[in-house]
Amino acid sequence: MNNFKKISKIAGIVFLILIFAIGIYVMDLFGSEDLQILADQTNQKLVNGLVVGYDAGADGRPRPDTIFLVSADLEGNGLGLVSLPRDTRVQVPGYSSHYKLNTSFALGGIDLLQKTVEDLLGAPIHFYVELDFFGFENIIDTLGGVTIDVQQRMEYTDEAGDLHIDIKPGLKELDGERALHFVRYRDPIRADIGRIERQQQLMDALIEQAFRLSIVPKIPGLLGDLNEYFRTDLPFRDMARLAKLLIELPRDRIEMTILPGSPEYINGVSYWIPHPEGVEMVSLSMVNTKDYLENVRYSVELLNGCGVAGLAGERGELLEYWGFSVENLGNADRFDYEFTSISYGPGGREGALRISSLIGGIPRESDQLEEDEIIIILGEDQKSLEKGGTL
Repeated sequence: MNNFKKISKIAGIVFLILIFAIGIYVMDLFGSEDLQILADQTNQKLVNGLVVGYDAGADGRPRPDTIFLVSADLEGNGLGLVSLPRDTRVQVPGYSSHYKLNTSFALGGIDLLQKTVEDLLGAPIHFYVELDFFGFENIIDTLGGVTIDVQQRMEYTDEAGDLHIDIKPGLKELDGERALHFVRYRDPIRADIGRIERQQQLMDALIEQAFRLSIVPKIPGLLGDLNEYFRTDLPFRDMARLAKLLIELPRDRIEMTILPGSPEYINGVSYWIPHPEGVEMVSLSMVNTKDYLENVRYSVELLNGCGVAGLAGERGELLEYWGFSVENLGNADRFDYEFTSISYGPGGREGALRISSLIGGIPRESDQLEEDEIIIILGEDQKSLEKGGTL
């Protein structure tokens, strides 16, 4: 089963903290009334931004290392972040060959990277933010470091790049340099996906820490990092709207995921190959709408009741693309169910109806289930659905 939701997080906290800090500062200077993000360019409720974290390559030029899309519902209904692995194989506008996503930045800077992502996700991008990893270190230090439960020994040495990583397992207080080592360490098995897992771990720790201790007294120090390490085409006054959203937004209304895909070698080159159907679903549920945030609270068990091999896994992957937490896959007590049933606990009706719209099935309430628990038994009617679960 696709572990897509569990491994699909990115260190967007740096962006969120900076927006939070700048917005509070700007609101203090100007007030927040009548501020509308990108007011001269769009009146949309949903606004999308491209966030790029980079360091300098061997030739001294910036090299994108972290890329993600942040999609904000300005009416306070949620914030979605989609991590875009730098090795994602894409068609770059204006070029006949396929390249890695971060290569589009080398070919045409932030403008070409933005256009490439727009084509990939089928969604407009309204602003961009560029963050230098040296700024990342300073921001962590300004916040007083971060406490992380390190799960594995991390050892790596790159003499040419003057990089030496050595972090032992256990609960650790990491300063900016060691926090950067933590999120950039690339183990031989999990590679970039393992790195994304650690970035999410760091993000969760920083969010909890920032809102528990309050970063307001540290804003002057954070603002001091901006000129050198932070670039954007979003006016600072417009950041107040995003800051207000972050201040008022419950933590469970911020959700992150990874671009659906799988690793593959092509002609000896390692790529992340996007899954077209999954990309479309995530774009719809996380970017164009915020249905993903509504669905993530439901715990789903999928049981195969018609005997078609692999069907539960296929339907489970589809539901995960839409944000549902698929906790268990298995077989039903028999394989002769004629119709798909969707049993839900108290409070689960909306989730069950959404599932029914995706894969068919008859929703019915059960007093044997917990509030947000849903059990699906796939019946013979699933055989008539197209691959991917569409009716």
